[in-house]
Order: sequence, then C-alpha cells, then structure tokens
Amino acid sequence: MSHGTPLDLNQLTGMFPTLTMSTVRQAAVAHHNSNDETIEALLELARPELSEEEKVVNIMGICSGIRKEAIVAALRHANGNAEQAVDALLNAPLPPQQLQPKPPQPKPQPAQPQKPYTPPAWLKVHEEDEEQQRKAEEAAKKKKQEEQRLKAEEAAAAAAAAAAAAAAAAAAAAAAAAAAAAAEKKREEQRRKLEEEAKTAAAAIERKRQEEEQRRKAVEEDRKRREVEEAMAERHSQPVQPVQPSVKPVQPQLQPTQQPAAAAAAGDPPVNEWLASTLRVRDLYSEQARRAREQQDELRAQAEHIRAQQEELDTLQLHREREQTQLQELTTHQQELKKQEQDVHLELQRQREDLESRAKGLEEQEKRLDQARNDVEEHQQLIQQQLEQHQADKRAQAHLLDVELAKQTEQIKLLMERLERQEQEHKVELERIKEMQQQEVQQIASAPQPTPEPAAVDYTTSRAETNEQGESLSARLSLEEPSTIVCSWELSPAAASPSDWIGLFIHNRQYSNKYESYVSTEGRARGLHVFRHLKDGFFDVRLYRGSEPEPHLRTGPVLVGSEVHVTAALDVKAGTVNVAWNEPQQSPRDWVGIFRCGTRSNKQYVCYEECKVAASLREPAPRAPGYYEVRYFKYGSGFCYSGKSAPVEVPDRDYLRITQRPGASLFDVEWGCFSHEHASGDWVGVFEVNVPSKASYLTYTYCPSESGTIALDLGQKVKRGEEYEARLFSVRVGKYSALKTARFSLV
Repeated sequence: MSHGTPLDLNQLTGMFPTLTMSTVRQAAVAHHNSNDETIEALLELARPELSEEEKVVNIMGICSGIRKEAIVAALRHANGNAEQAVDALLNAPLPPQQLQPKPPQPKPQPAQPQKPYTPPAWLKVHEEDEEQQRKAEEAAKKKKQEEQRLKAEEAAAAAAAAAAAAAAAAAAAAAAAAAAAAAEKKREEQRRKLEEEAKTAAAAIERKRQEEEQRRKAVEEDRKRREVEEAMAERHSQPVQPVQPSVKPVQPQLQPTQQPAAAAAAGDPPVNEWLASTLRVRDLYSEQARRAREQQDELRAQAEHIRAQQEELDTLQLHREREQTQLQELTTHQQELKKQEQDVHLELQRQREDLESRAKGLEEQEKRLDQARNDVEEHQQLIQQQLEQHQADKRAQAHLLDVELAKQTEQIKLLMERLERQEQEHKVELERIKEMQQQEVQQIASAPQPTPEPAAVDYTTSRAETNEQGESLSARLSLEEPSTIVCSWELSPAAASPSDWIGLFIHNRQYSNKYESYVSTEGRARGLHVFRHLKDGFFDVRLYRGSEPEPHLRTGPVLVGSEVHVTAALDVKAGTVNVAWNEPQQSPRDWVGIFRCGTRSNKQYVCYEECKVAASLREPAPRAPGYYEVRYFKYGSGFCYSGKSAPVEVPDRDYLRITQRPGASLFDVEWGCFSHEHASGDWVGVFEVNVPSKASYLTYTYCPSESGTIALDLGQKVKRGEEYEARLFSVRVGKYSALKTARFSLV
C-alpha cells in the first residue's frame, strides 16, 4: 500500500496555521488549556533544538484533542485493538478539506537563539509519582519498626501484668495495678498513634493507587491516540497521485504485522523513520505501563501487610483486654476484702457507741423520772388550787346564768306576743288578698276583653330588709340615672368578712351563681355600690356570706324601666287565656309567657307568644290543673319580666266514673282525661283495693279518646259484696301513675 511522498516536519507544522479557531478551541478543551496556551504549543513545534522524536511526540499530543472523536470511534470499532484501529484510520478515505494543494514553502528565517530544553509534562508527573512512592515506602518502613517496638513493649507489659496477677498480697496487687495502668495508658497512646499513622498511610496508598490507576489509563489512552494520529498524519502527508485509466486494481492490504517489513522492502526512508519513532514511543509507554502495574502490585502487597498488622493489633488488643479483666477481678477481690474489714470495724464501733448511748440514756431517764416526780407533785397542788377556783367561778356563773335566763325568758315572751300579733295581721292581709283576687278573677271572667288596671305598688322606691341583729340591705332606683340601682348595706362589725359579697339578680331567680352582676364587700361593715346600665325588668339585691347557698339578706323587687300592667282571664269553654296589657312603648318583639305559679326560672314557660298585636291576645289554656300567671318581657330584656298578672286557676276537669247496669254484671266506665294530651296507651284498669298499680290487675281496657264510655263485664272477676277500685292512667304522666280513681262493688 503506497501513500505517496510523505511530508517533512516543516510541512507538517506548516499545516497548523490553516486550522480553524474552532479546532484550536477543541484541542484546548481536550487538554484543559486556554486558546493562547494551545497556540503557543503549536508555535513551539518548529523549534530547531528539538529532536525529530520530540517533535513527533509533541505533534501527537496536540493532535490528540483534535482527533479525539475519530480515535475513540476507531478503538470502539476495533474492540480495543490499537493496531486494528490504526490500520482502519490509515485506510479511511481522506476528508475533502484535507485534499488541498501543497502550501508554498516558507522563506528561510534567520537562526534563532536556542531555548533551554523543557522536559514533557508526563515526565514531570512520573518523577513526582516516584517521589511519592519513595515517601510511602519510608512511611511503611517506619511503621513496621514502630510496630516491632510496640510488640516488644506489649510483651514486656504482659509479663509484668502476669507477674502482678500471680502475687497474692495486697501490696503486690496494688503495684501490679499501677504498672498495668501505666502500661495500658502507654500502649493506648502508642496504639492510637500507630492507628493514626496506619490510617494516614493507608489513605495515602489508596489515594496513590487511584491516582496511579487513573494516570495509567490516561497514558494508555494517550499512547493509543498518538499512535493512531501519527499514522494518520503520515498517511495524510502523502500527495495524491492522479488516477490513470490503466492502473490495476489495488492490491490487498498488508497485515499490521507485515506493514513495517513491506515498507522497509520498498525502501521508503521516511516511512522507516516514522515506524522507528512510533515503535520507540510505544516501547516507552509500554515500559511506563509495566512500571505502573508493578507499583500497583506493590501497593496491594502493602495493603495486605497493613491488614495483617491490623489483625495482629486486634489479637494484642484482645490479649490486653483479657489481662485487664483479670487485673480488675483481683482489684475487685481486694476491694471486697477491704470493704468487709471496714464493715466489721464499723459494726464494732457502732455497737460500742450504742452501748455508751444506752448507758447515757439510762442515766438521763433516771434524772427525768426524778424531775417528773417533782413536777407531778407541783401539778397536783396547782390542780387542787384551780379546782377550788373553778368551783367558785362556777357558782358565780350559775347565778349570772339564772339572771340572764330570766331576762331572756321575758324577751321570748315579748317576741312570742309580737309574732302572734304579726301572724294575725298576716292572716288578715292574706284573707284580704284572696278576696281581692277572687273579686278580680270574677270581674275578669265576666268581661269578654279585660282592661288593664294600674298597679298600686311603687317599685322605684327603696326596697330594704332588716334582720333581728339589726343588719340591713336596701336597694333603690337612681333618680339621676334611670338604668341604675343603688344598694347599701350595714352589717355587724364583728360579723363582717372579706368573703361577703353582694349580687344583683333577676327577681326571684333561684340559684346564687345566676347573678347579673356582683361586688365584694371587702370585709367592710357598711358601704354603698351602684349597678349601672341595666336592662328593663324587675331585679333584687342579695347579700351572701362566703359560699353559703342561701342569701343572708335580700331586698324586695326593684323595677328598671316602666312597669307593664298585665291582666289574664280563663275562658273555660274556649279553652284559652285572654291576656291584656298597657305598654305605650310596645315593640313587636316583646313577648308574654304563661308560667305555673311558683316557677322561679323565666325560661320554664308553658307557652309563649310575641306581642305582634297591640294590647291583647288569646293563648291556649294549660291542660294541667293549677294556678298560672302571665309575665310580660320587653325585647332585649334577657328573660327579665317587666310585669305579671294575678294568678289564674285552671280547674281539674279529669274524671272517672263506674256504674253498674241494673240486674246485670255489666259496668259502664266513663272517663275524661283533659289535663294531658291523649295517647294510644292511655288505659283504665280494675284492681283490688290497696293493691299497687304495678301488681296484677283484674281487667283493663284502652281509652280510644280523651273522654268516652266503655262497658265492662266483671261478673266472673269480682265477688259480690266486696269493694274494688277503677284507676285511670295516662302514659304522658306514667304507665302506672293513676290520675283518677273510683271505687265500686258488685250488687
């Protein structure tokens, strides 16, 4: 295979200025250099002081970055065979941009002064590697000597520890413990130092091995690239011969091992020189790779040696721990003996002190007995004197008690007389109130639409209460501020307490914790307080002692705002309650509620309705019999009423009657249950007299409506001449709670 006339080195270097700037940048990136450094390297190729071999090596190093992709692809295609890759690159067709005419020969330049030769970078790296390897060998040698010295010291320390362990005396054990502690401390320091040096050396060796491996790979790859680039450069330096029509077909390519011989036989001197330089470079890199492998083998051997030394250190450490355990057992035994001796000594000393203290205690007890005997005699004399004085005082107190009892008896008689007079007055007043209420009810019942009447009580004046001890509590509406109540109290100075407090309540509210506002008396016997910004309605003021549930003093009702006069009347036929009021400032959100008399909570109404119609309305009458009243609440009052009606009585309309039909054992049972809403479970049962309702009944029947009549045949269930009882039950009250009863007998 002929490649034409090869280019000389000057022609080859003359081609580099024709390269584009992008190719120079690629070469710079491949070598991690800047563009200026790459251009400077290209210009350095023509220095005359360089030998032919050095110029070829430099050209291959620069070209390796330019042809990186082509060389890598060729090596991958040839499965890593460098010779096949070079042969493939030599036989590849030339790219179009390389088929350029031969550039003109440069003019001869004047001789330049020779520059000192600078060795290649890879040689400097090789020298640095040898220096690091030498340092690693010295460190390993030093480490080996240190390990030998440590082994000798550990053997000596182990012998000393064994001798100390064999000694039975306490002094020998103490000396052995001290020697072992010192040896242990020294061994620990030496072992720690040796471990640190071993770790450092191992890290350095590992780092050196990794760097050497990377460097070997780089050198091997660089060698292959340079061989391929050199072959390509040699091939491209041959001029292209014109194609003749009579040229015979190209002969088969020679094998890579036959190419140098064929070229030599052809007598082509440039090719021989190129092959010789290529072989020298290859041998040089092969030698470097061999050295790298030898260094790697040495590093592996050193690592194995270090692991063996680490195993020996672990063995010595285990032996040292066993010796230390034995030494600790001896020390522990010695300490136990000392502790037992100390315990015996302390026990003897304690017993001695105990005997001495007992002796002293007996002496002191004898002294105390003598002193107590004397004290008892003196105390008996003093008790005798006090007894005589007490008897005299008792006689005097008895006389005083007789006098005081006589006075209190007179006072009690006077109080009883006063109470009798007040009771008579109260009875008269109650009779008068009942008569007035009956008259008012009769008047309301006779009138279809009642008209309100003004109340005679003035609730704006002071409402006060005074007890038997002279203590008082009063409350009144402020004249300056309409929504303000002023209260004052006066207590006995001896009975006043810081826990006393005064609360403002909606009138007749039950529980002491349901106050609208409160204030502490702070232990003062008398004082004044103002409750401001109150809602309309009736209030009362109460004074409590601490946490007592019942008030100590309590005022009457005090009205805030205008009073609403309410009247109510029952329409029995219509089953309604007719309600009327006179509130000039009525709001559509005001409301009235029907309450059972005595209900203290304003939320427990039977029914209620808003006052959307002025002056009056009709409310359904309650079913349950009893006394009811109507309370008027202004909008926003918070369940505080501003007026209420007189009591209205709802009569009991429930009944139960049982009658026997003449000449038969049939009975007609008539019932009426209006006090509770009818339910399908309402029933009538026949029982023996004085038998509980939960016991067995004789017969029963369900009530299909509020009232009606049902016939029962009792001939087989009752005896003639004996008395029985019929009972009416409503499930609204209770399954076995009788509302009405009626007794009968079979005639």
